[in-house]
Amino acid sequence: MSGNHPTRNDPEWALEESLSRYAADMGLKNIVRAGFSSLGLEIRRSQPRGITSDVFSDMKRLGAPGRVIFDVGANKGQSIVFFTQMFPSSQIHAFEPDPSAYAEAQTKCRSGVVLNKFALGDTAGEFEFNCYTGSNMSSFLAPGQETWDNVKNTEVVQVQRLDDYCKSVGVEHIDILKIDAQGFDGAVLRGGEAMIEAKRIGLIRIELTFRDLYRGQEDPLTWLQWLNKRGYRIVSFYEQHHNGNTLGWVDALLIPIRP
Repeated sequence: MSGNHPTRNDPEWALEESLSRYAADMGLKNIVRAGFSSLGLEIRRSQPRGITSDVFSDMKRLGAPGRVIFDVGANKGQSIVFFTQMFPSSQIHAFEPDPSAYAEAQTKCRSGVVLNKFALGDTAGEFEFNCYTGSNMSSFLAPGQETWDNVKNTEVVQVQRLDDYCKSVGVEHIDILKIDAQGFDGAVLRGGEAMIEAKRIGLIRIELTFRDLYRGQEDPLTWLQWLNKRGYRIVSFYEQHHNGNTLGWVDALLIPIRP
């Protein structure tokens, strides 16, 4: 065997190149795995079972029979329309504290929809709520460095905890919990800790925001870690929105793992 390095045309060169690429790929994968492991999350490769790129299709399959649905951050009723179409006999509890959005959401409600003009969080009481020019941005949080909207006015709104609300209306199990609370999502989860700990929520869909849209917003990866510790695992990610080469926000769907 020659002591020279293999050339591009030699079979040894092709093998060496393939091994180098494989090692580089494995190095990147190990870095990613280590990052998720530090959050208490584990990545495993498995064959998807009917998972699609459409979150509503996956919720329909995994959330059956969809008898009770919570829409936290209903905005103008967009999700109410989808849920009523997919689960026509469901009972929907929707929550929207922004007055203008609430008024429009009322027009989307049918029999079986309870639309509440208050928010869910981890502390019950009355709090100042920022109504943005675009109601889909309205939040308890002030604008961050990367936001594109402005606060037009503030309202004092009522906040309840999810656990307390469920007790007050007699809800013992939620088939689908959708949360889109504009940076306040972690507070919604913590307010429903008892329901989550008991795995009495079948599916959780939550928006993860990575851009600095709101001042003081929490790192959404901590929410995934919090849910993971309570037995919820990620089904998939949906509706990715990028800002240049970085991820701005994405929806995650989680399901409880039962012993």
